[in-house]
Amino acid sequence: MQSTKIYNEFIVDCLFKEKNMKSTFTFAVIFVTCFLSLQAQTLDSILLYETTEHFINQSPVETSVYGELLELKPNFLRVYKFKDAATNKKIKYGQLSWALKYKGEDYFNMIYFDETHLTNTYYKMDLVGRYCVVLIDENEKIFFTDEGNYGLGLQGVLVSSIENKRRAKYNWKDKSGKKVNILLIDTQNILRQTADRNKGSSAYLMSKSSLYKTLKPLIPDLDSDKLNNFLIEDIIELIKKLNLENSK
Repeated sequence: MQSTKIYNEFIVDCLFKEKNMKSTFTFAVIFVTCFLSLQAQTLDSILLYETTEHFINQSPVETSVYGELLELKPNFLRVYKFKDAATNKKIKYGQLSWALKYKGEDYFNMIYFDETHLTNTYYKMDLVGRYCVVLIDENEKIFFTDEGNYGLGLQGVLVSSIENKRRAKYNWKDKSGKKVNILLIDTQNILRQTADRNKGSSAYLMSKSSLYKTLKPLIPDLDSDKLNNFLIEDIIELIKKLNLENSK
């Protein structure tokens, strides 16, 4: 594996540095620290799905991949420079892959998020089917808001305030009361390939009204007032049933 190769090179480097150290204990501490850091930098055993169709058919275009890890969190990961684990060669257009699988979990590439173009970032899918769902809680909104671009001064404060109010309509709550945003992906709505995206489906940020408009043609008896009071858990169950009906 690539991580083993890097690890061996790292061992040699550490041994060289140890010659200039008087304390074996110091060497051991540095060795362990660097080793743990090294392990966190490589993400192994990744499957890449080039398009939505490849993902739905569970037909990865690359099955032996590793990437250089930028950040790893429970709900998302940030990774770049995908390479073939066997040849160590960079996978061309790997970062345009519609989705990836890591440790049995499916992750959606956020460059296909309609709200913004977020590179190197992959969010865990909370639901997979005709309609895929990605949930992003309020503490992670910074990844797709433009608050940092307003600048200082009264105008910046006013614009930011207006934007925050606009985005409030996208807030849903879960059973614990935490605010969550819903990204909905219709895998049958395939967009054409562009210079910076493969052929694939986009994710759309759902307000209560937009989710109602999306689901009403599919669920004729859906009540808008009832939907407005739904929790995230209720929405997930509703879309699960919809996916089940579409799979028949």
